[in-house]
Amino acid sequence: MSYQQQWKLGLALVSCLITALLCWPIYLLKQDLLLTLTSAMAACFVCAYLSFHFYKKNVEPFEQLKSFIQLRKQEKQNITLNFDNPNSPFAEVSQLLQQDLYSAQTPEGDVLQSILSEWQYPVLMFDKQEKIVFFNQALLQLFSSPILIGMKISDLSFYKRQGQYNNEQLAAHWSLQNVRFKQQDLILFHDIEQSLKNQKLKTQTDTIRILSHELNNSLTPMASMADTLLSSDSFSESLAREVLQRVKSRSESLLEFIGTYTRLNKTQQIKPSWFDVQNVCQQLSIEQGIDCHTAGNASIFADPILFEQVLENLMKNAKQAQAQKLQINILSQGSLQIIELADDGIGFSNIDNLSVPLYTTKKDGQGLGLFFCRQIIELHNGKLDFSNSDNGAKVTISLPTII
Repeated sequence: MSYQQQWKLGLALVSCLITALLCWPIYLLKQDLLLTLTSAMAACFVCAYLSFHFYKKNVEPFEQLKSFIQLRKQEKQNITLNFDNPNSPFAEVSQLLQQDLYSAQTPEGDVLQSILSEWQYPVLMFDKQEKIVFFNQALLQLFSSPILIGMKISDLSFYKRQGQYNNEQLAAHWSLQNVRFKQQDLILFHDIEQSLKNQKLKTQTDTIRILSHELNNSLTPMASMADTLLSSDSFSESLAREVLQRVKSRSESLLEFIGTYTRLNKTQQIKPSWFDVQNVCQQLSIEQGIDCHTAGNASIFADPILFEQVLENLMKNAKQAQAQKLQINILSQGSLQIIELADDGIGFSNIDNLSVPLYTTKKDGQGLGLFFCRQIIELHNGKLDFSNSDNGAKVTISLPTII
């Protein structure tokens, strides 16, 4: 209960007590209930009036002084505090504070806070009780609601999950870094909007480049064969059939490619549950004809159907990379589930392009397998990493236990 509420409750109790002390003798002397009630109502009105003015003159100035000091700490130089009665003690204290604050603009402050005050990105510092002890001007501009020293960070929609402080309202544009500083916590904001735009532009450029290559590979031979027929004065029926058959084959391949790409870009809903991933791995390894060994946890929390498709694609990729053996390790690291797949094949030829859709080094490939795997893992709020070792390729899947 705040001190304002305590004052209001205390004044209400005093008013009730005074009303009772005034009305009780009237009732004992007159034995008139109506007269007693009328007197009580009059006494309540008078007490309420006096309590209201007492609160306005003696309690509210404390709150005004508190707000004034906090605003001045935020370097609001154009803020002044005036009281109705210039001769009141509060007015005198206010005048002394303003003189002191105006004359206290010296560079002997905390060096860290001085640096963070001028930092271009938002900064927030709070204590063990999650009460704000410092913030800079950049944070003040980020929120539309006012911010005061001493308020709870939950009032700004911050919450703690798995030891880290987050804010869903800011997640689309800012990455939050939590730092422990002495007896206080510090949240540093990093602008990710521009990074996301650059990454999106790069992905689009790579996609268009590889898509153009795929279309040219199909359409150029078709145009060449059609041109051959048109430029010939006479041609046999067998030649015409051969050309049309090749055009048909190229068209069907291109249509299959477009259909597969369209299906992959449809939004899928995941239904995660605990399931025996080691059993799934053994069944898939038999189907793919690859020697597979599993170790670690037996179960993971993910969508069983979609994750099985991810494993199937990864095993196919290992088989096509001439792998004979596949080692799968399933372990837990804090709040993460780690699934590692290591084979003895030739490894990845170009790791940088593995996240680009349509990229492939296989003669008959469409470049959608690993892109599909990454898409499914990201739907689980997870991460998919590729690397090469001396013995072959390695794929690491990181999934949260709570999706």
